[in-house]
Amino acid sequence: MADRPLFVVALPLTANTELHAEDAGAVGVYELIADTSTPSGVAAASALESFHTRVAISYPEDFVIKVVDPMGRRVIEPSDEDQPLVLPFQKISSVVRGWIADLVDGVEPIVETPGHRKSTVLVVAVPVRPQAELHPYDKGVRGVYSVDITESNLTDAQKAGSALNSFHLTVAVEVPEDFQITVVDAFDKILEAGAEPESRAFYCEIVTSGISKDMLALVGAPVIEEKRESKPAASRREDDDLSPSL
Repeated sequence: MADRPLFVVALPLTANTELHAEDAGAVGVYELIADTSTPSGVAAASALESFHTRVAISYPEDFVIKVVDPMGRRVIEPSDEDQPLVLPFQKISSVVRGWIADLVDGVEPIVETPGHRKSTVLVVAVPVRPQAELHPYDKGVRGVYSVDITESNLTDAQKAGSALNSFHLTVAVEVPEDFQITVVDAFDKILEAGAEPESRAFYCEIVTSGISKDMLALVGAPVIEEKRESKPAASRREDDDLSPSL
C-alpha cells in the first residue's frame, strides 16, 4: 500500500462570519493519510467522516469545510454512494492561508498564458539518520515542500537549483548532511541542479510532513531503522493497548 496525504480545511463561512467561542478552535488544516488505491470520492468521504467524528462543531452552518488533495492542489468531493472509513488524523495548522485558502474559497488556479508561466516543483527532504539522532532543530525538517517557479524558460537544472535555494532560504537546516534533499517535477522526474546552483528565490512552503512510500521509492531514500527503547515486559503489557481508539 502507498500513502496518500489529504487535508481537511475548516474556515469561517465568510470573512465577516463571527464564530461562536466553542467553535473557534476548529478552524485550521488537518492532515489524514489514506491509501492511494482508495477512490477519490471514498477518500473525501472518509476524510470528512474522520473530521466530524473527532472535531465537535456546535454551529456547522458557520463553516466551509473542504477536503484538499495537497499533491494535486485540488478540492475533492464525496458522492452520496461513497462509504466512509474513519482514519487517524492530526491538526497541522490553526492558520489557513496561501493556495489552500484560495482553493477552499473557490478561487480558480492561475491558467498559464504566454505572458505568465508558473510551474510547481517539489523538494523532498528525507533524513538519512534516525529521528532521535537528528539535531533538535532539524526534527521538523522532514517532509515534502512545494516551490512555485514563476519565471519562464528556466532549464531543468535552473529549476532544481532555484528550488534548492528557495528551500534553504525558507527552512533552516542545522546539519544538511543529515538529509537527502531531492527536487521532483510535476511529472515525477527528478531534477538535478547544475555545478553552481541558481540563486533565484521563489515561494516555498511545506505540503506535508508525511512522505508516501511511492515518493520515497522515487527519490531512492534510504530505509532508516528507528531505534526503540526496550521496556520491561510488564510495562509493555500496560502501555501497549492495541484496542481501536477514536
